[in-house]
Amino acid sequence: MTTKMAKNEYPNVLNCFKEALGDESFGELEKRINSRRLVKTLINMRVSKGLTQSQLANQAGVSQPQISRLENGEDCSLQISDIEMYAKAASSEVTILISEGGSTLADQIKYHAFSIRKAFLRLAELSHTDELIAKGVADLHIQAFVHLNQFLMETAEKLPKQPSNGEPYIKIAAGNVGNLNRKLQRKADKSRNASPAMSCENDKEDSECLNADGVLCLD
Repeated sequence: MTTKMAKNEYPNVLNCFKEALGDESFGELEKRINSRRLVKTLINMRVSKGLTQSQLANQAGVSQPQISRLENGEDCSLQISDIEMYAKAASSEVTILISEGGSTLADQIKYHAFSIRKAFLRLAELSHTDELIAKGVADLHIQAFVHLNQFLMETAEKLPKQPSNGEPYIKIAAGNVGNLNRKLQRKADKSRNASPAMSCENDKEDSECLNADGVLCLD
């Protein structure tokens, strides 16, 4: 005689484990998972680079068992030097952000906005050393302008309408930004495929997104 188990649908794996293990056992499992979030991030970083534990250990100048112990441990056992060693061996960098308690999503956006500004100021300084760098930084300004506008248009469309009149709280025109993005993509495609003799012609054709004074135009 065969006993059929009831087939249930679960929104995620954790819900399935919760029903199978019971609240007490699942609580221990959940605690274990939460105690290894940073460790899991490190492991995912190594795997995404296509590195084995031995390969990472060789690049870090440590033994494979040391990497294994790190990956099988918990976040609380990690030291900053461990994280830096691991990330460097995986050709990555570590950035530590210390923020005030209770920071909001708006605070996070402001932080990243000022970080972008800081990076662009650094690029502006570097652009004075080489003309090719200057042209690349100028193109990056246009790309950043387009992408940031696209992000804002996307999120603005998801805002609710004003209850008083049903109108959007904010309107961002999409047409001109979309046209500029297509021009930039066309320019990038031509730059990859064009010979040096054609570069001047391409620059002239695609300079329509800048006016005579080099000012960005969306018309």
